[in-house]
Amino acid sequence: MPGSTFNPDDSSKPNNPSNPDNPSNSDSTSKPEETSSPGADQPESNDSEGTAACSESSVELGLTGSTKRPTGGNPLTFEVSVTNKSTAECTVDLNPESLELKVISGSDRVWTSKHCDSWISATSKKLKPQQTLKMNLTWPGRRSADGCKIKSETLFSGTYVATAQLGTTRSPKYVMRLRKG
Repeated sequence: MPGSTFNPDDSSKPNNPSNPDNPSNSDSTSKPEETSSPGADQPESNDSEGTAACSESSVELGLTGSTKRPTGGNPLTFEVSVTNKSTAECTVDLNPESLELKVISGSDRVWTSKHCDSWISATSKKLKPQQTLKMNLTWPGRRSADGCKIKSETLFSGTYVATAQLGTTRSPKYVMRLRKG
């Protein structure tokens, strides 16, 4: 079953579900990482801890995948990244309500994380200017349905597009050419 986990205290362990030190048996993990470069906007509104929440205009969303040529029915890991582009520290909240990863083919929505809250673990992280939070999410290479269901039908070969969305901020499209499994 697809999902994500977050362990802010240990980001050095590999994302390997068979690793006995991995804190989860889920198909994907998430971890924070830092990067630095010049910044832009200031964050807006304060959270209860005194650190401003990252505004949609102060973050940049990225999306990469483990392959551009997946085979239908086989899992594909995506890395969603959120970078604080402001000049001040702010807090980013990733949770099933705020973040969506979806895979489409044409106008057909094939898979979405919105079908199951457990596919995205809630994560809140204070980000320094230009710091990036990265979360790995796994698409099982199959169609999803409400209620955390993964359908067994084989997907057709063709072009599939993954996108991530945090509020109204969208990632660039990640285009794949699916091979029949």
